[in-house]
Amino acid sequence: MIKKINFKNFFLAALIIITGILAGILFKTYNSRVPFFSENTENSLDENIQITEERSGAIANAVNKVSSAVVSIKTYCNKSNPNLNLYRKFFERFFGVEPFEKNRERISLGSGAIISDKGYILTAQHVVENADKIEVNLPDGRKFDGKVLGMDILNDLAIIKINGDNLPVIKMGNSDNLQSGEWVIAFGNPFGLMVQDPQPTVTVGVISAKMRTITVEDTNRCFNKIYGVIQTDASINPGNSGGPLVDAGGNLVGINNSIFSTSGGSQGIGFAIPINSAKKSIEDIIKYGEVKRAWLNLKIQDIPYSVKEKYNLKNHHGVIVTEIGENSNAAAAGLEKGDIITEFNSLFVKNRKWWQGYLVRLSPAKKVNLKVWDGKEEKIVSFYPKEYNLDNYLESLGIVKIKNLTYQETLDYNLRNEKGLIIKKIRNNSLVSNKKIKENDVIRMVENCKIHTKKDLNEILLKHLYENHIRMVIERNGYLYKIEMDLL
Repeated sequence: MIKKINFKNFFLAALIIITGILAGILFKTYNSRVPFFSENTENSLDENIQITEERSGAIANAVNKVSSAVVSIKTYCNKSNPNLNLYRKFFERFFGVEPFEKNRERISLGSGAIISDKGYILTAQHVVENADKIEVNLPDGRKFDGKVLGMDILNDLAIIKINGDNLPVIKMGNSDNLQSGEWVIAFGNPFGLMVQDPQPTVTVGVISAKMRTITVEDTNRCFNKIYGVIQTDASINPGNSGGPLVDAGGNLVGINNSIFSTSGGSQGIGFAIPINSAKKSIEDIIKYGEVKRAWLNLKIQDIPYSVKEKYNLKNHHGVIVTEIGENSNAAAAGLEKGDIITEFNSLFVKNRKWWQGYLVRLSPAKKVNLKVWDGKEEKIVSFYPKEYNLDNYLESLGIVKIKNLTYQETLDYNLRNEKGLIIKKIRNNSLVSNKKIKENDVIRMVENCKIHTKKDLNEILLKHLYENHIRMVIERNGYLYKIEMDLL
């Protein structure tokens, strides 16, 4: 027979059992004089001390060491509305007032690092370029007006100056000693967070690669290359540009520059300018107000596989000299066509990308020492590189005279009525004459950038000073011609 369960009697029995268990626990706890939720205060204190020591590791120590020298940079640029330029003179002439809308003020944010107690701050050129006013904010709450001392357009670097006392300083490191996989820390002001909170943002990653060459777009929509940069997966976000990249010892090894991104945010591929490439720029800007560039007047390329196979160089590194200028200092010192360069100032030259990364450090005041293999033996070739200036560089290409285009010349030679540079004299049997460039041709574009003045031409040639070739657009009798020309 199936019987129904009496739930009242069941719950009563269960309650008696539970009460007995709790009474036993309380009796045991009382006799042992130990609290029900026992805590070992001494052991807990030791664990806290241990956790604190673990947390105060190399990364945290580096952050504490560097943070006070990381600054936020706020720039103001008064940019006029181009649509109103046509009406400004009309309003001023007939009404004596300006148009209803004045110049628009554009505000940008970036970061920087104090590198000297004299107030020198290293940052990225694109952070302070075209700025009418610069405001520098320190983590301790102080604010200063900044002044641009000079820029390095090849490395996208700038030095600004503030006047202050007791300034914290970041210590210079050695970027040549960095290894792939080594920890690095990126500091900066992403999205303007330091404007409201002076504490810099910190992200951590590793060195992903060294001696990268990247292509970036500038404010004029020209594409420029930056050589020998550091790649890291430490997050670099908008506003981090110009901020320091430091090693685990808190030493400055790079300046945050840019990211590769398909979304606009960090995707683990960031780039920084090595501090060893910046040291020459810092020295020159503080001393001269500009960077004095040098060039070798020679052409190199990676060693072809056929050459490696012929001379049993399968494991050989370096670059091979394919052309060298007759009047170059390198030729005078004994460097010859076909020589293989394996070291630059005692630094390993892996390939052409590494070679270009070292060339940005060239100075006309410092001797270059190249380790060279000539097919039989190794030798050292030492010389001072030539100082770059526009006239000498153009002359090496075969352009003896160039000037601003005049209105009369546009009529005489059936040219567009636009600003430009007209070539007035060319040397025979030169690079430009071999490309069929003629006198009275007008240079309209170089590397996709419009050329209106000598300043425009100088800037774009500087940015491509260490390339093997360059692309130009010239105008002749109203027609445009594309030309690709090899360089030395």
